[in-house]
Amino acid sequence: MTDQRRTYHWPRGVLAMIFLMLGLWFAVALHYRFGWGNVELLRNGKAEIQACSRDVGTLWMMVSCDAQVWWDGEQIPTAARVRSAHDLSGVTDVREERVSSGRRNTTRQVVPADTTIVRSQTLSLVSAFGLSVAGYLLGYFLGGRLARLLPEPPPKVERLELKPFAPKRGPKRPKRGRRR
Repeated sequence: MTDQRRTYHWPRGVLAMIFLMLGLWFAVALHYRFGWGNVELLRNGKAEIQACSRDVGTLWMMVSCDAQVWWDGEQIPTAARVRSAHDLSGVTDVREERVSSGRRNTTRQVVPADTTIVRSQTLSLVSAFGLSVAGYLLGYFLGGRLARLLPEPPPKVERLELKPFAPKRGPKRPKRGRRR
């Protein structure tokens, strides 16, 4: 017995795109959490942690802390934001890194000295691709299930074919022009 019930088509596409974006967001959060990428150590120092909060952009996996940092060889402290995978307090050893995520795209970040670095762009790319594809497929599947739960769409109304109204002018005359 086949189900001849008509369903909406929009839930599959909408949920697939939403879950695709969520998969990319999760991949970026994992990227920051595990430190995947090309990292170059710039300098070391000590930081006095002042206040910390969880980052929404990394799905609350990372903690951003405002701190006063004393870099090795410098006497004046500088204000910096320390990103960590765990809560920080008091005085902690930190390092400044340059993270390159492309040919010209580089950022600087301050992290605790005990942070492990995984230098693998391949792992980052595979996780971003895999999680986004998995999110898309999950959204497509759930969209199909949602479409079956929605009420059946109204029947399609047959469109009337409108013909232009022109009064009759009499018999057609032969076209003028070249004769063969």
